[in-house]
Amino acid sequence: MIRIVIAEDDQLIREALKLTVEQDEAIEVVGCASNGLQAFELCGRLLPDVVLMDFSMPECDGVEGTRLIKSKYDIKVIILTISFESDTVSKALDSGADGYILKDVRPGELIQMIKSTVMGLRAVHSNVLSKMIKHGTGYTESSPPTHESEERLLTIRLTGREKSVLQRIVCGRSNKEIAADLLLSEGRVRNIITNMLKKLDLGDRTQLAIYAFKNNIV
Repeated sequence: MIRIVIAEDDQLIREALKLTVEQDEAIEVVGCASNGLQAFELCGRLLPDVVLMDFSMPECDGVEGTRLIKSKYDIKVIILTISFESDTVSKALDSGADGYILKDVRPGELIQMIKSTVMGLRAVHSNVLSKMIKHGTGYTESSPPTHESEERLLTIRLTGREKSVLQRIVCGRSNKEIAADLLLSEGRVRNIITNMLKKLDLGDRTQLAIYAFKNNIV
């Protein structure tokens, strides 16, 4: 069971998020807060796996709340916001956030991003990724290599099957969903992803998504 704390100052949005994520039987919302400090205090009492943290909140915003949590606990934090701003993304990720998602994310995609974050992957909304690349926003730990390494990446050819899998990764689809789409086994999908990571010398699905945007695969 994935235990979630939701930090959101708008009660209606807070309840909507709770209903959304609890559609999945593997997720339980164990607490709700209206600012980052309250979220930090709940983490001390409840020790959740993930905090869904609104970026803009009174008294203690999402950035400061994330810093507090990361300074003391090994808890994943996903920042939620209503729009993309390059400086907002930078502040969120610099605070130690494990993900950055726009609030208009589809329910299924939000649930998948939560699960991916628990597995140790950075969760970044696909729309945010494309805009980060367009605006040149840094993405420190998960940024693909640059200069001569990036030139090498551009010369590497992906197969049609690999590109099909990659396109679905960008859309936030799980291995199970990709397998169903392409009439493959989950094991085969995992192998394709592993091979792409090795071929491109990348570390995770987020880096694959950035590669896809840079090379017009999506």
